[in-house]
Amino acid sequence: MNIINRKFTYIDLTYLNQMSNHNSEFILEMIGIYKLQIPDFQNKLSCSRKKDDIEELLKITHKIKGALAIMGVSYFEEVLT
Repeated sequence: MNIINRKFTYIDLTYLNQMSNHNSEFILEMIGIYKLQIPDFQNKLSCSRKKDDIEELLKITHKIKGALAIMGVSYFEEVLT
């Protein structure tokens, strides 16, 4: 099944489809970037939490919210606001 028309449990590619005019190459590139960002986000969140660095935590969660919105991951939206 084509990535554009595939149904996922936790993500909604509607925004990416609209933004890219259903360009599957672009969508796959964005998914790849998102996947690369996840470990970095996790590491930065963990380090900031251990240091009680609230400012850095706020910056990271802001970046994460943007990435989640692009990928259509609404599951965590309430948790991060």
